[in-house]
Amino acid sequence: MVILSLKISMSIIVSKNNQNINSYSKKELFNLLIKCFPDKISGWNSKEFTLRLEYKTAFQLTHKKWIEYNIDFIHFLIIDIDNNTDMELLLQKSIQLNCKPTIICQTDKGVQLFWYLPNRIKYEWETAINFLKDIKRVLTKLFNADTHASHRLTGIWRNPLLHPFIFTGEYYNLSDFKPLLQRYHQSKKSLQQRFNQSVRIHKIQTNNFKFEIGNRNNFLWFNGMAWSHNKNYSETQILNYLLTLSNSELPLIEIEKIAKSIHKYNQLGKNYIKFTPLKNKVNKGAMQFQPIHNLSAEEYQKEVKRRQSLSAKRTNKLKADKTYKKVVTLLTSSDRDLYKSKNGNWNISKIAKTLNIKNRAVIKKYINQFQLNN
Repeated sequence: MVILSLKISMSIIVSKNNQNINSYSKKELFNLLIKCFPDKISGWNSKEFTLRLEYKTAFQLTHKKWIEYNIDFIHFLIIDIDNNTDMELLLQKSIQLNCKPTIICQTDKGVQLFWYLPNRIKYEWETAINFLKDIKRVLTKLFNADTHASHRLTGIWRNPLLHPFIFTGEYYNLSDFKPLLQRYHQSKKSLQQRFNQSVRIHKIQTNNFKFEIGNRNNFLWFNGMAWSHNKNYSETQILNYLLTLSNSELPLIEIEKIAKSIHKYNQLGKNYIKFTPLKNKVNKGAMQFQPIHNLSAEEYQKEVKRRQSLSAKRTNKLKADKTYKKVVTLLTSSDRDLYKSKNGNWNISKIAKTLNIKNRAVIKKYINQFQLNN
């Protein structure tokens, strides 16, 4: 564990309601944060995270209450504590555990703790990533944090510069966490053992395992893994199956991530989920119509292509609806004036660039649709 060399006498910097902040202290925190992000990042001032507008990192750090961390590389281990624990008490607890956070940030409901890793970690470093996940599980348990985020290394958390914070200036190497894991972490389990345990738990909970808020991603992942076990399904086929389970109740981008993850496990030969997927809970889609019987080989291929076409049309419609929603959100956002020209017309090129949509005709079509509806 190493302490950053700050040019001030205090080792701890506290901000209360952003008032009477030592300007040099805030500058040190700003300098630490800005080097951990790419040139442009997404930021928000409300918990509506669906629209991702990228601006210069310096602007986002000084204007947005929420920002996205660990985008290209992992620089922070972050946990979220949803209770009104005092920041100073948490600091004392972390000192006793010998894992003092770099930043402690006050939120509306609780506190967020940040441990800074100056030696950035790449997502393709599987051993390091698994080690970080184990560290985060231990930290989550020790501080009684939100378990929903315990496996997540990338995500959206508070911007401490716009909240009350404590800045200790400490940073960590991976080896600094080894004593913590040796003391509090259970024996290392193989991937096969972890899957077996997950399957047993899932089988026990099958009667109560439903697609509902708080369990939707887990439900899709388990049943998608089971459905594609030992099958050479493409990522698109897995996505279409998950869409039938979700019934359009989850954002498409989340379902796409789950499908991509499942496909990757299958490609690597690491899908050990063997229980029977819950077919009775599937809302039948284009590829799950009644079974094909008594058809010649030529007729069979035609029927498969027809169903694939229907499935593709449904997927395209979902994507189109998602794109339209993004356009509408931007046109009605507090930053909407940034996308208007001097004559008051919408700047289609700037909107397309911001939303990363190459087809400007699509943007123009959705703007016209928006204006007709309003």
